[in-house]
Amino acid sequence: MPEPKGIKHSKLYKVYSRLTNYTGKSIVILLISLFIASIAGLLILKVFFTLGKDTFEREIGIALLQLITVGVIGTILSMLLASYNLKQEEVRNEAREKDQKFLRDQELTRIADENKNQYRKDILKKLNEIYTGTKGARRMLRAKGFKADYKKVIKTAGTTIDLKHYDDFLERINGFELGLDIFSKELDTNKNIFSRYKCIDDNIEKMKEYLYGFVEEYENNRWRFTGEPPSVALDYLPVVSEMLAHADKDNLFKTRFITPYKTVFTAVRNELLNIADDNQNTP
Repeated sequence: MPEPKGIKHSKLYKVYSRLTNYTGKSIVILLISLFIASIAGLLILKVFFTLGKDTFEREIGIALLQLITVGVIGTILSMLLASYNLKQEEVRNEAREKDQKFLRDQELTRIADENKNQYRKDILKKLNEIYTGTKGARRMLRAKGFKADYKKVIKTAGTTIDLKHYDDFLERINGFELGLDIFSKELDTNKNIFSRYKCIDDNIEKMKEYLYGFVEEYENNRWRFTGEPPSVALDYLPVVSEMLAHADKDNLFKTRFITPYKTVFTAVRNELLNIADDNQNTP
């Protein structure tokens, strides 16, 4: 139910409300009582006594006027001034709190951005380790896995590959594939950090699937190695055979590993450097 208009909306009521809020009703009632008593005293003096010069009644009247002006009105003005100062202090405190909150939020944002960038740097570091490690394993297998120059024998039917070096190669590849698997799970829990998360995740998945092809081939064909030292025809290992060949535009090592790596690297680097990506909506 709405309040009726009247005294509660008058200026006197607003002053009264301010006074009661600041000092309490008891002080206001005391001041009002003193004011009424002083006015009543003045009226009594005016009606029933002669206020001649140097009379006792005149002195009482002067004292009552001083009580009204100094005691009541002065106190009210002091209270209003104190109330105004309190309000100003509240305004200053609110402004100070807003400034402090702004600085806190700014610092939290800075720390969050710093943590995000550190995570992006860690991703680039891990990604580079997997990429360079895979290329390094490829080079070592090319150099050590055959009894002749790999360029001359890799496409020759019946060319064999040594088990020891194949084991070493697959041990490293298996570690990189598991690393990409962990990498993918970590990305999933931090997807909000990347504007091109889907692009990054899809290409990491391509790299992981490509490396898993070696693991699957290893599991299915290791038993085939025979002889002393153990070896097997490269024909049984088409995934390894293609990787060891030159990485031309149709080579799976290029299309399923090198190109996805470069795509992820560029996307993460651009976010780290805060570079706008024209292809950010490209999966």
